[in-house]
Amino acid sequence: MTSTNDILCQLHDKIKNEFPDLSVAMFPENPDLYRLNHPTGAILISYAGSSFKDHKVIGAGSLMRVLQVSLIVLMRSLNSEKGAISVLDQLRSSLNDHIIDGCFDGITCKSEKFIANNDGIWQFVLDVEIPQLIRG
Repeated sequence: MTSTNDILCQLHDKIKNEFPDLSVAMFPENPDLYRLNHPTGAILISYAGSSFKDHKVIGAGSLMRVLQVSLIVLMRSLNSEKGAISVLDQLRSSLNDHIIDGCFDGITCKSEKFIANNDGIWQFVLDVEIPQLIRG
């Protein structure tokens, strides 16, 4: 079975390759101390949990795990070519249906929303789901 950290690392690498001009990192362990130092913006990857259900169609003892991952987009601009809205469009397009090694099916984009604007930093979140089949 591919571990949660392996899945998140693969997701990180995919996003980093698609957005070489941004900072891409795992969500900080102490978010209150996080400061955006990058001149354009960042994408932070946060594991939000999983849901499970029996998947007896495939085999006895199999379990379908759906990882919920939040991608926090922090940008200094909102509407420019390198702004938050443009990055969200590109991120959604890049990830939707992308299959991570060890997972059952492609990534599904579930929702996105505006979080806040703090000191000129636009903050949005894109929530995605990643299905993984765990065989018994």
